[in-house]
Amino acid sequence: MLPPWATKPEMLLTYVLFVLAALISVYSSDIRRFIKIILTVPPSKFRSSWKASRLLFYRTELQTLKQRRNSAYELLLYALTTVGSMACYAVALGISGLLLVVIFSNRLTGNEAPIVLILYFAAGPFMIAASVTKIFLDLRHLKSYDKRIVHLEKKIAELSGSGPPAV
Repeated sequence: MLPPWATKPEMLLTYVLFVLAALISVYSSDIRRFIKIILTVPPSKFRSSWKASRLLFYRTELQTLKQRRNSAYELLLYALTTVGSMACYAVALGISGLLLVVIFSNRLTGNEAPIVLILYFAAGPFMIAASVTKIFLDLRHLKSYDKRIVHLEKKIAELSGSGPPAV
């Protein structure tokens, strides 16, 4: 059973906003691509559009992997912009939590306001950790560059309609 303060509407809004902000920040490019497909593609052509979207994703990943290989400057710039943008989102989330506490200060008790602030400010390190994880996965792909290139070219060939490449 949840304590009474956790079931108030203000707290439920806090929980929903926290989860929504975390999901949007982590999956923003996928969400953007999915919404574009949903809004612009009729249902009869959805499968082919999804296939084209995956093809574009694999081609972009292949191009990015080739671009970042043996380029320390590109890699450093990518890492700093990724972590920096996520840190900006974390600060914005903390400020929004602070604004919610100020707006609902007359409805929150003395014990609830600090908990709301802790929830919002604790989300920051998790958001930054998500971007660091993304960088780690990209570095892992660069470490196994040859295998990843073969995998991506195989996927691109399958989705292009030409079938898997001859080995």
